[in-house]
Amino acid sequence: MAADKYSVILMRDDHTVKHFHFRPFWIRLFLYGLLFLVAASLVFGYASVKLWLKTNHLQDLNDKQEFLLHQKKIQLNRLENIEKVVAFRDPDQLEKLITGQLTDLYTESAGPKTDLRKFYAPVDTKQLSIENVTLEQLKDNSLTLRFDLKNLNEDKPLRGKADVSLLTDNARLIEHSLNGENQIFQIKHYKTFDSTIHLPQGLSGSDIFALRISISGPQGKEYFGLAYRLDDLIS
Repeated sequence: MAADKYSVILMRDDHTVKHFHFRPFWIRLFLYGLLFLVAASLVFGYASVKLWLKTNHLQDLNDKQEFLLHQKKIQLNRLENIEKVVAFRDPDQLEKLITGQLTDLYTESAGPKTDLRKFYAPVDTKQLSIENVTLEQLKDNSLTLRFDLKNLNEDKPLRGKADVSLLTDNARLIEHSLNGENQIFQIKHYKTFDSTIHLPQGLSGSDIFALRISISGPQGKEYFGLAYRLDDLIS
């Protein structure tokens, strides 16, 4: 016959014997509760991962929409300038504005398309971190970029190269190497980058919408990559 109760006996040399009686119902209840907690933790973990992925996706969409809105504002501003010139009937200035507008449209359509998803997609292999990113616009149409690169695994020196990509208002991508003469750097703890970026002729800091800092290994594998809006960095 099945036992109605389970007995637990605790014995110590300096204490009297203690008896505890448990019904099978409470043992089953404990096991069911334990299974429920395990199942709840798995569901919560799955929901957390799904929420994190959805948040990253929405952030990516927001960055793209913000960039497109910025482009539309620039085009609207140009059209408003054309409207003002038409109102004042200045043929010479109107021709210059229309020519500039058509040139920009032609350059945007004829040039290679920039992959905004790749530009904004963050990459983090947890091998390093970037801190204290600042950007200064100089008078000679150049930018000074500074940031600290920290090796998260101090037991193993990190070798690689640093690059920055500049995204202009008309979706043109400008690549720039931050390594200078030393194409491959090596750090054990941290390294401070201080690089001057000379913009191509005809471009100024106001024409740059965002930049992406990329740290890659000697074989080209990206360790870290993150895009920043210029308005958030410029000092």
